[in-house]
Amino acid sequence: MNKMSAQVRTTVIDIARKSGFPPVLKSDGSDEYVKNLMFRMPYSHHFLFVRKEGITTDSVGIPHYFQVVVHPEEFRPDLIEPTHSVHELVNRRTKQNLTPSSNYRGFPNFPGYKVPCGKGYRVDNFVALERLFTSLAASLESRSVKRAKT
Repeated sequence: MNKMSAQVRTTVIDIARKSGFPPVLKSDGSDEYVKNLMFRMPYSHHFLFVRKEGITTDSVGIPHYFQVVVHPEEFRPDLIEPTHSVHELVNRRTKQNLTPSSNYRGFPNFPGYKVPCGKGYRVDNFVALERLFTSLAASLESRSVKRAKT
């Protein structure tokens, strides 16, 4: 298990920002957390996380896949598109789509877990990552518009 390279980190942040997910950074510009990149979700008070440490990478720090985790209320199963390299992130040990981390601010705890858990997507490359961010932003906007009309 390694960590993503600085260049990959920058690319992930650029993709997220372009899709409407601004990064949450400390005042010195560093990441809020060591193991996860944290982003504000548009049209939601929840956050989105991309794991940057403890992941399998190639020799230059490019992840074999990205782990994108959202609050369980924000998870959209219809955004899973294996033909476009967006998969459900299933925990190998529990066989569930629950990813625990003490970093997941505002996420619920589930029975059997001592830290908050989110639901996630496994994304195989940058193109799929951009597709997921764009689709998720559109879904959040659509839901926000529907709420405003009611």
